[in-house]
Amino acid sequence: MGSATHRRDLLVDTGLALLIGSAAFFLYLRTLAPGLLQGDSGEFQVLAYLLGTTHNTGYPIYLLLAHPFTWLPVESVAYGVNLFSAVMAALTVVALFIAVRLLTHRRGPALVGAAALAVSSTLWSQALIAEVYTAAAFFLAIILAMVMAWRATGQWIYLFLAALLGGLSLGVHMTVALAAPAILLYLLLTARDRIAWSAAMSGALIGLILYLAAFFILDWRAPTANFLDAGIRPSRSVWGLSEEDLNNPLTRYWFTVSGRQFQDRMFQIDTLPRNIFRYVDGMGAEFHPISLLLAGIGLIWLGLRARKELALLGLALLCQWIYTFTYNIWDLHVFFIPAYVLLAILVAAGAAAIEEWITRLLARPPALRPAMSTLLTLLFLVVAVWPILSPRWDDVTRGRVPRFAFDGYPVDHANMTGLHNSVTATVRQMPENAILFAHWPELYPLYYAAHVEGDRLDLTFLEQKPYREGDADENSTLQYVEDRIHSHPIYFADCLPELRAAGYRCESERLGTSLYQRVRPATNAER
Repeated sequence: MGSATHRRDLLVDTGLALLIGSAAFFLYLRTLAPGLLQGDSGEFQVLAYLLGTTHNTGYPIYLLLAHPFTWLPVESVAYGVNLFSAVMAALTVVALFIAVRLLTHRRGPALVGAAALAVSSTLWSQALIAEVYTAAAFFLAIILAMVMAWRATGQWIYLFLAALLGGLSLGVHMTVALAAPAILLYLLLTARDRIAWSAAMSGALIGLILYLAAFFILDWRAPTANFLDAGIRPSRSVWGLSEEDLNNPLTRYWFTVSGRQFQDRMFQIDTLPRNIFRYVDGMGAEFHPISLLLAGIGLIWLGLRARKELALLGLALLCQWIYTFTYNIWDLHVFFIPAYVLLAILVAAGAAAIEEWITRLLARPPALRPAMSTLLTLLFLVVAVWPILSPRWDDVTRGRVPRFAFDGYPVDHANMTGLHNSVTATVRQMPENAILFAHWPELYPLYYAAHVEGDRLDLTFLEQKPYREGDADENSTLQYVEDRIHSHPIYFADCLPELRAAGYRCESERLGTSLYQRVRPATNAER
C-alpha cells in the first residue's frame, strides 16, 4: 500500500512539474528573440557555435551545454542559442517546484512559487536571449533541490550530484558559487556521517576538475573569435600584459576567471545605498505585493518549522545581496536573478503556511483538504501571479518579444533584423584578409556573419575600446596596427586620436550600410 501511494505521489509530482515547466516554456517560446543579437548575446551566439572562451569569466560549461542547440534544425544558429536560454529558464521553474515540494511537502505552494518565478520580469527577459543567467538560475535551483532530496531521503547520491553541479557551475556563472557558504553551513548543521561529507567533497572535486578541463579545452581550441584574442590581445598593454603573458594558458585562465576587466567595479561599498534602492524599486516588476507578503510569512513559518533550512536560504540570500549590492555594473539587474530564485522559495513557503493554517481551520473533514488546497492554489495564482503576467499576455498571444524596462535590452524586432542585414552587408564588401576594429555591440554580430553564416574566415574583428579600469595608453594597439598595416586592410569604427598622433591617416569608407575609417600610413609630407 505504501509503495503504491509513493508511486502515485511521484506520478502526480512529475505531472505537475512537467505542467508548470511546459507552461513556462510556452511563454518563453512564444516571446523568444528571433535571431542575431548585439553585445554579450551576440558573443554567446558565436562562441556557443565555434566553442571558444568568452569575456570574463569564460563560461565554458555554459558554452558546451548550449553547443548542441546550434545543431537544431531551426531557422538559425542564433535562434538555437536563444532557445537554449528558454529551455534553461523552464528547467529552473521545474527545479524550483521540486525544491519547494521537498521543503514544504505541499504541491500547491510549490506551483505558486514556481509560477511566481516564471513570470518575473528579469528571468523572463533573460529567457528570450542568448545569455548565461537562466542557466545559472537552473544550476542554483537544481543544486538546492538535490540538497533537499538528500535531506528528505538520506541518500548520499543527491548530495554528490549537488556538489558535482556546484563545481560545474563555476563554468556557468560564478554567482552560483555564492551559495556555497550556505550549503556548507547546512551540512555542518545536518550531516552526521562521513558518507555525506565524502559524497559532497568528491562531487565538488570532480565538478571542479571537469570545469577546469572544459575551460582549457576551449582555450586550446581558440578560434579567431575567442574573446582574449578579439577583445584583449590588441589592447593588452592596458592591463600590463605582454604577448608572452597571453601565450601562457595559466595567465589567460587567471585573467579570465578573476574578472580582471571588471575588478574595479566589484565590492564598492559606496554603491550600497543606490543598488539597494534599485533592487527595491524594481521588485514590483518581479513579484506582486501579495507574493512579497507570502515571502515574509514564509520566512516566519520556516523559522518555526525548519530553522536549518531557513539558515540555508537566509545565508544564501545574504551572500547574494552582499555581492550584488556592492557591484557597480551597468546591467546589475541580471545579477539579482539568484536572489529572485531564493525569494520564490520563500513565496512558496508562505503559501504553504497559509494553506496549512486554513485547511486546519476550515477543512475539518480530512477528505475536504485536497479541494481546499486546490482552491487556495488557484487563488494565489490569480491574485499574485496573474497580475505580473497579464501586462505581457498580449505579447504571448501575438508571439512577439515583450518590452522590458532594462537598458540595452533588444526588444525591437526591426532592429534585430536590421542588425543581421547590416553586418552581412559589411562582411560581403570587406576586402580579403581585412581587420576591423569595431565597437562591442557589433563585434560578434560581424563574426557571426563572417565565421558562422559566411565563408569569410580570412576576416578578423577586434574590439576597438575594450572596457578597462581607469585610463591608459594603448601602445599595444598601435603596435598591432604597425605590424599589419602593410599586409592587411585595417579599419576602425572611429579614427582614434592615438592613430593620428602616431602618424596614421584615416579615410572614410562605406562597407555595406556602415561607414568605417580605413587606416593608412601617413605620407612623408603629412609626417
